[in-house]
Amino acid sequence: MKRDFVELLWLFNSPRETRDIIRLDLHEAGLLYKYASQQWKTMPKTREGNIILEIGRYWAGSLMLLAMATHDSKVKIISVDAVEGCHDPDVDDWLNDYEEKERIDIRTENSHAMENVPLSMLFVDGDHSYEGVKKDFIHHWNYLNGPCLAHDYT
Repeated sequence: MKRDFVELLWLFNSPRETRDIIRLDLHEAGLLYKYASQQWKTMPKTREGNIILEIGRYWAGSLMLLAMATHDSKVKIISVDAVEGCHDPDVDDWLNDYEEKERIDIRTENSHAMENVPLSMLFVDGDHSYEGVKKDFIHHWNYLNGPCLAHDYT
C-alpha cells in the first residue's frame, strides 16, 4: 500500500480547531515529514538502529505523520509524553489498526530523565518553556546523529 503525506490531510481539517489533531501548520508538518522520510530513504531498508525520538505527543498527530513518513522501513519511533495515552479516539483507532505498530514505542515518562539511546532524529515538541527545551537538548544532544527539530518553543 502506498503511503504518503496526502493521506494525512484529514489531520488538519476539523470543526474543533484550525490545527486539529496534528497541532502543526501545514508547512511545519511538511518539513517534519520531509526530514523523517530522509532518515531511511537514503539508507538500505534493512538497516537497523535508526530511531526517531518525538518529545511531546499530545493528540499524536505528529506521531502518525512520523509513522507514515517512515513506512516500509525499520525506523523505530519513540514517542514520549508526560501525559498518559493518546487523547483523540480517531488516532487511537488509527494506531490500533496500523500494520507497522511494532515500530512505534509509546512511553509516558519525563523526557529529561529517560534512558539515552542513539538517535537518527530528534523532534522536540513537549515542554515549551526555555528551560524545558534546553533540558531536552542537553539530555539527548550527544546521542543524536541527524537533524533536531523543535516546535513552538520560547
